[in-house]
Amino acid sequence: MDKKLKKYIERYDLIQNCTSYELMPNGGMIVLINQDTNCEVMIDHQAHTLESFRAILINAYEEPVTIKTDDMLDLIAVRFKGAGASFF
Repeated sequence: MDKKLKKYIERYDLIQNCTSYELMPNGGMIVLINQDTNCEVMIDHQAHTLESFRAILINAYEEPVTIKTDDMLDLIAVRFKGAGASFF
């Protein structure tokens, strides 16, 4: 990974082998990358469909994000520090 990009990333999480997951806010942005089945992403009581092999940029400053699917989840959540995602 490029050193310039790495300094803006807080951490990344693998989300696997579950049907629902809650991402807690971290005061930054999250890039959620779906690697398999379609899932539903609930942000501030609004549902968004995240199709397979797609990504979504989430403002995770205050509200938790809930992810649900009928099948097993296979996602990567890349958490950025503060305004770090704007450099991505």
